[in-house]
Amino acid sequence: MRYRRMLVLCSLALLGFSALLVLLLMTGSSPKTRSGEPAEAIYEINSLNVAEISAVAVKNRTGAYGFILGPNGTTTLVSEPEIAGADYSQEEMQAFIFILSKLTAIQALGSKGSLAEFGLDEPQARISIIMKDTRTLRFSLGNQSLVNEGYYFRKEGDDRVFLIGKASADLMLRSRTDYWNRQLLPKIATESIDALRSISLYSKTGSAHGWRVEHEGDFSFHLAQPASVPVKADTVFSLLVLPLSSFYPQSFVALAEDLATYGLDKPEYKLTVAYADGSYDLIFSPDGKGGYYAAKAGSPAVFLVSADGADFLSVTYSDLIGDYLYNGDIGAVESIEFSRAPGTGPFKLSILGEEGQQYGIMNGVSIPGDRLAQAIKPIYEIGITGERGQDSTSLEEARKAAKETPHATVRIRKKNGTSDILDFLPVNETRSFVSVNGDIYFTAYPQAAKAIEGALAALESSKAPE
Repeated sequence: MRYRRMLVLCSLALLGFSALLVLLLMTGSSPKTRSGEPAEAIYEINSLNVAEISAVAVKNRTGAYGFILGPNGTTTLVSEPEIAGADYSQEEMQAFIFILSKLTAIQALGSKGSLAEFGLDEPQARISIIMKDTRTLRFSLGNQSLVNEGYYFRKEGDDRVFLIGKASADLMLRSRTDYWNRQLLPKIATESIDALRSISLYSKTGSAHGWRVEHEGDFSFHLAQPASVPVKADTVFSLLVLPLSSFYPQSFVALAEDLATYGLDKPEYKLTVAYADGSYDLIFSPDGKGGYYAAKAGSPAVFLVSADGADFLSVTYSDLIGDYLYNGDIGAVESIEFSRAPGTGPFKLSILGEEGQQYGIMNGVSIPGDRLAQAIKPIYEIGITGERGQDSTSLEEARKAAKETPHATVRIRKKNGTSDILDFLPVNETRSFVSVNGDIYFTAYPQAAKAIEGALAALESSKAPE
């Protein structure tokens, strides 16, 4: 369908923009004037080929650790003591090594004065780069400047004292756990969307915030819990797929021996993403400051997530359904049947043709695409007037209605072999329960069934225009 292509293009554009933004943040591009020239002088400290580096060692106030560059492009973090099951980010380790290899300064000072003046007699961090030709390059990070946010930096064998940017210095002050992999979920790309099987959220706050969405393939999604109804692909993408694809905790908090310290022994939310052959479980609990503590189930690593970074936790099943009870795509439909008790109809409309060129057949008469779309529009505009309550009175009312003969039934057969059955069950003159595949969860106006019947009857009683 046209909107699918638009959705794919928009998704790819968003992901491409995100990648560009990350690249700019990682490389720390210097500001430029209107003429395109650097706004201030840049002093080169290193200009190394990463392929010629075999290892990098870091010693700072958090401890000592090192990076070993493998022949296949992978990087391994080593430290004492080792952390069982450690999961470090390849991207962040490699980004740090690249920044070191191309390190620049914003100022270069002469050698006048003592190293103590710059905090380089007892540096905050010592960095060693071991080259494949056996050379070792050594560096020291001193105090932060009182004039700006930069840090004093020295390269062994160079008489100058450099002033490097705070972003580069902060990387040298990191602990090994700051490199812990914060990509807790797989990247769900539009081209591999068929690998997504389901997304579900459990919430302690109640069923409104708990739901399960299943992917039926070909950009078709179904809300399986707490109600069983189709949901629009663009809704699933905007509220779930894109936010989850870009989900990245803002910081590492701790390796927690006891998750109860962060309320994660009894989490407020549990998110499960079934993707490809794996299942990814994340747990969340409020941090008391508007954000959340988060962890991957089975891992001791605890992260901090902002409220904006976890918007998907506030999505309710009502948000996923939207304003209309039945959401679908004409391109996925093979036929529609309508019957009313007692004895009216049935009407059967078959839908044929390719994407954007569908037409209908009813009683041997061909229905052009524009009239077809108009005729099935009432099915996708069944307004929700209310939900079935969870109290005993509401449940009993629904059970009683389920025993009644439906005053109207719509069967939607799909090209993937599945069907959806909508039964309109009488409650009173102004309200009907609508059972979707046997599940009674919502009420609608009785006029909704009349609108569907009237649109199909109009097709049967009139010929398509010449």
